[in-house]
Amino acid sequence: MKNILFIILGATFISLSGCNKLPSACEEVWGNIEKLAKESGIPQTAIDRQKIEFEEQIKQLPKEDAIKNCEAQNAFFS
Repeated sequence: MKNILFIILGATFISLSGCNKLPSACEEVWGNIEKLAKESGIPQTAIDRQKIEFEEQIKQLPKEDAIKNCEAQNAFFS
């Protein structure tokens, strides 16, 4: 389960590189990632660090690209 989470996180970080504000689709995908991480027993400090990295990667993308990437990630959780 942890391997799947790290694969998802890695894919997210690779695919997302910036909008000034986190789009709602990205907030939703982070919520799903965070929930899975907590269920997997990942420490909160590690989750918090990953969230910062996640947000930084998203903020580097144009808003439309960030939304498309986050919607694709959300499809995985559906």
